[in-house]
Amino acid sequence: MIDIGVYTGVFRSIEVGKSPNTGTPCVATVWYIEEEDCERTVYTYINKNTQKISFQKLDSIGFNGDFDNPEVSIETVQLRCTHSEYNEQEREKWDFASWGGASVEEAEKKVIKDLNAQWKKEMGAPAKKKKKSDKKSKPAPPPEPEETEEVEEEAEEEEDTSGQTPREIAWGSFLEHKASADAIEGLENGKSAKATMEWAALLSKAIPNKEEEDFTAEDWEAVRLYCSVPM
Repeated sequence: MIDIGVYTGVFRSIEVGKSPNTGTPCVATVWYIEEEDCERTVYTYINKNTQKISFQKLDSIGFNGDFDNPEVSIETVQLRCTHSEYNEQEREKWDFASWGGASVEEAEKKVIKDLNAQWKKEMGAPAKKKKKSDKKSKPAPPPEPEETEEVEEEAEEEEDTSGQTPREIAWGSFLEHKASADAIEGLENGKSAKATMEWAALLSKAIPNKEEEDFTAEDWEAVRLYCSVPM
C-alpha cells in the first residue's frame, strides 16, 4: 500500500461509467504514479450533491466536456493518496491534490446524454473533438485563470438560486471534502450511520459549544468553509 501523501500522476486514460453497486455516474481517470512506478485510478462520482465540484475537478484537468468521447488536455497532475478502512481492511483513496474519488462498468446511453446536457448547462459547450492528424501534436493548454474564475462565479450564482438551504450547502461541502469513503459508500447504499457520525464530529469541531439547532446562516457558512480547507 502506498503511503499517504501527494504524488505526481501522468495521464494514461479516461473512462465514463457508473458504480456497479449504485448506478452513480462516474468518470475514472488512470494515472501513472511516477514516485511509485505504478498506476492508480481517480474516481470522480457525479451525483446531486457533488455535481458542481465534480465538474470543476474535471475542468481542472482539461476535460473536453464530451462524455461520449472523453479526453483531457493535462499530461501531469498532483494527486493525493489517503487511507480509509472498509470491511476492516485499510485501502487507498486517490483524488486530485488541489481539491483535497471502486470499479466502474459501462454507463447507459441515457446516462451519457444526461451528463452531456448537465455539463453544457454548468460549464458551456464541449470542446471540439481533435482531428486524427492532431494526435501527435502537443495537448491543448489548460484554461486561462481568468476563464476558470468566470466559470466559478457563474456557478456560484446558479447555486444561490437553487433553493438549497445553508445547511444543505454545508452538507454538500462535507460530502465532497471531509466524508470518508466508507461514509460515501454507506450513503450510496442507503446507510447513513457512518456519515451521520462523521458529520456530528465535524460540526463539534467547526462550531464548538453550540447545538446544531441553534446554528445561524453564518454558522453554516463557517461549516462549509471549514470543510473546504484541506486537512
